[in-house]
Amino acid sequence: MDGGLAFDLYVLALSHHRLGEAARARDYYDLAVRWTLAQRGLSAGQLDELAAFRAEAEELLGIESKND
Repeated sequence: MDGGLAFDLYVLALSHHRLGEAARARDYYDLAVRWTLAQRGLSAGQLDELAAFRAEAEELLGIESKND
């Protein structure tokens, strides 16, 4: 699986939110979170960057942050 998929999914979530498509934005956000949690071997840098993308998406989409 593509190592950058979650980054793309978060960008799609943010983009669909901006387009007013809240349900689709949430779907992409959920996919990004699930993909990230399922991955093994992500570097510390990748995990930090994904955490930043996730935090931005949660803030914009109004999602309560969870500690997974």
